[in-house]
Amino acid sequence: MTELPTFEGPYSDCDGRMIHRYDDVVLTETVTLKISTGEIASAPAGCQATVLFFSESRNAEISADLEIYLSDGRFGFADVAVSKMKFYKSALEKQGGS
Repeated sequence: MTELPTFEGPYSDCDGRMIHRYDDVVLTETVTLKISTGEIASAPAGCQATVLFFSESRNAEISADLEIYLSDGRFGFADVAVSKMKFYKSALEKQGGS
């Protein structure tokens, strides 16, 4: 299997706002993710996530590898098209900057 290249970003979310690595986003659709314990779960629209890196799918769509936080305290990972997320908070804002 050929590895897909990863990208630093930024890329546009579903509203045209720019998303960078380590920014927080909110999902606009339910996605399937792999929980840290190895189980598979669903993350509903509205879940918050952090962008780890970007990649290009075989159909040339840009996606982000996300760390997604579920309301029950679990977290997991999923590869999600940037068109299915909205910018929430920048990495700089999370560190207390502006």
